[in-house]
Amino acid sequence: LVYPHAFQGKRWALLGLAVAGATTYAAVGDVAQGILWKRAFQLTQDLAVFQEPVEKWSVSYPELWDRREQRVGGVTTHVFRPSKLTPAMTFTVMRRANVGTQDLSLVVEGFFMNLPKGVETEILEREPVTLPCGQDGFRVVYQDLSRRIPLKNEVLFVMDGKYLFFLSVQATPRLFDRHRVYLEKLLYSLQLPS
Repeated sequence: LVYPHAFQGKRWALLGLAVAGATTYAAVGDVAQGILWKRAFQLTQDLAVFQEPVEKWSVSYPELWDRREQRVGGVTTHVFRPSKLTPAMTFTVMRRANVGTQDLSLVVEGFFMNLPKGVETEILEREPVTLPCGQDGFRVVYQDLSRRIPLKNEVLFVMDGKYLFFLSVQATPRLFDRHRVYLEKLLYSLQLPS
C-alpha cells in the first residue's frame, strides 16, 4: 500500500529536481554569457573621455577601446572600437563644416535620400531628441541585413552652428539589442563647448 505512493512522490521529486537544475543552468549560463560578452567587447563601466584639442567638444567611450582619426576633404571622423579582434561593434563621431544648411530637418532628409534602400534595409525608429547637454538632435535606428555581416545602427544628428555632428553606434542586431542602453550612453555623451 505504501510503496506505490512513495514511488509517485519520487517521480515528482525527480521532475522538481530536473526543473530546478534546468533553471539554474539557464540562469548561470545567462550571467556567464553576459560577462563573456562584456569582456570580449571590453564594455567597462569606466568610461574615458575624448576631448577634441582644437574644437573642445568631447565624447565618452569605453576605457579599453582604441581610437582612430581620419580626415578626408574637410570631414574629421573619430572611430572608437574594441582593441581586441571582435565582430563588428563601433562608435563613430563625424564632424563636418559647411553642410550648406543649418536646418537639421534638411540634413536628415538628405540622409534618408542617400541611405541604400536594399530589400533588407529597414528603418526601425526616427524621432527628434534633446541631448543631456541641452542640444537638439534627431535620432534614427535602422538595420541592414543584406550585408555579409548584418548590422543594426543608431545614428544621432546634431547641428552646432555651421557644424554637423553625425554620431553612430553599430553592432550585429543581437549584440546591439543586448547592449543598447550601454551603446546609447556613448552616443548621447556628446558635450559641445559653450
